[in-house]
Amino acid sequence: MIFDNLVKLSLDQFSYGAVRVAPSLPAKRVRQLGPKAWAVVVTGTYSLPGSGRGSQSFEATYTLVERAAGWRLADDLDGATPLQIWDLPGMRVLRSKSALVIGNAPIARMQEYRAIADPAVSRVSAVWGRRWNSNVVIVTPATNDQFGKLLLRSGDKGLDQVAAFTQGVTQPGQRTQADRVVVNPKAFAALRSVGRRVIITHELTHVAVRSSTTGSVPIWLNEGMADYVGLSGLGLPRQRVAKDLLALVRAGKGPTELPAEADFDPFRTNIAPSYLGSWLAVSRLVDQHGQGKVVAFYRRVASATTDGVVQTDAESVAQTEFPASFGMSEEQFVRDWRRYLDTLAQASQ
Repeated sequence: MIFDNLVKLSLDQFSYGAVRVAPSLPAKRVRQLGPKAWAVVVTGTYSLPGSGRGSQSFEATYTLVERAAGWRLADDLDGATPLQIWDLPGMRVLRSKSALVIGNAPIARMQEYRAIADPAVSRVSAVWGRRWNSNVVIVTPATNDQFGKLLLRSGDKGLDQVAAFTQGVTQPGQRTQADRVVVNPKAFAALRSVGRRVIITHELTHVAVRSSTTGSVPIWLNEGMADYVGLSGLGLPRQRVAKDLLALVRAGKGPTELPAEADFDPFRTNIAPSYLGSWLAVSRLVDQHGQGKVVAFYRRVASATTDGVVQTDAESVAQTEFPASFGMSEEQFVRDWRRYLDTLAQASQ
């Protein structure tokens, strides 16, 4: 199955590299396989076909046994071997102008992802610009268990709040090259068609940003921009989209500060209000200063350096950039944003 799946992927490159001895096998496994059985952890790299789709690394644990004909591989489940896309049973590969859609979800669902992908790339480019890695990869597992394992999560706690996730390795000072969007099948199936379009466009905004900038930004700006792009052009009233957040505002339980990292942790809290608050913050900035200035602000924060070293304190950088970009401090903007939430909340009663 794995070999057939690798053939379907038509990888540009696949290789194994460093090898290290894995922890000793449990006594029960040694009794099953023989006294000379042992395990190794192998690091590999691969790249999917298409320009701009950089190399991805992975690890696999292989158990070796001695047989009459020599050493053989007995298993790959005796260690921490993360699920890879080629491990998905019944894996298919669909292609479009911009996208590879890879997975074992029902074919009709995968075709829908493919149909969404190219228009989503165009919408992202219309806001962010065209200088990003727009050859995108969407991974569509069939089950929530597979979704969690592809994200290296054990169990599904909190994952019901995540319709999709942009996965890839980020290194300070470097652009990402091998991001992919992994779709949560259960959460995505619960969305209407417009919601699916929003989610894919949201995640591809993350791909665009990560593949064209080298630093981080505050999470409210990161997620707020992705939602702004995802919802752009739909003509949906803000009061309707943000009704759950505005209900909290009317109840006196609305946000008092811009959302922080902990507010987006699906394993600890309800994350929907933080996404909505961040979206309305970015939308408010666009209303007041224009889309171009907000995108330029994002780029300046994400690219801020000191003596060639990437600035890691994104919140401080954003606060410093606020007056030059918008003629007000971040503190002044927060007060304005809170008043704006109050106005929307009262108007939607």
